[in-house]
Amino acid sequence: MSVVSKDVDLLETLRRCLALRVAISECQSDGDRSVSLASASRPFIDWVQASVQRLTSLNGVIEAQHWKGRRVIRLLRYAKRESLDLLHWMYYAPDVPSLARKRAKAEPFMFGMR
Repeated sequence: MSVVSKDVDLLETLRRCLALRVAISECQSDGDRSVSLASASRPFIDWVQASVQRLTSLNGVIEAQHWKGRRVIRLLRYAKRESLDLLHWMYYAPDVPSLARKRAKAEPFMFGMR
């Protein structure tokens, strides 16, 4: 299950910085504790996957979700173990810049599941 992020300002800033012309949305960790990112832009998802792989050696999987009459949405999903590794890489120190709301959601998984 994917849930669109409530942090629209951050997503819009990212979209403008990357000069994207399509809407993007971030997905929260779902019930199986995987981390996902959703976008209608295949080049964006490919770029994020390649960047994360280059920096962390984590691969992730790209899935396509089709809805009748709508654009295909791509999900870059990291399985449970890779999700934990990715969260630890993102939040490697207490003072690293981050959104408090996102960190608060990640910490129970990071410290309770390792």
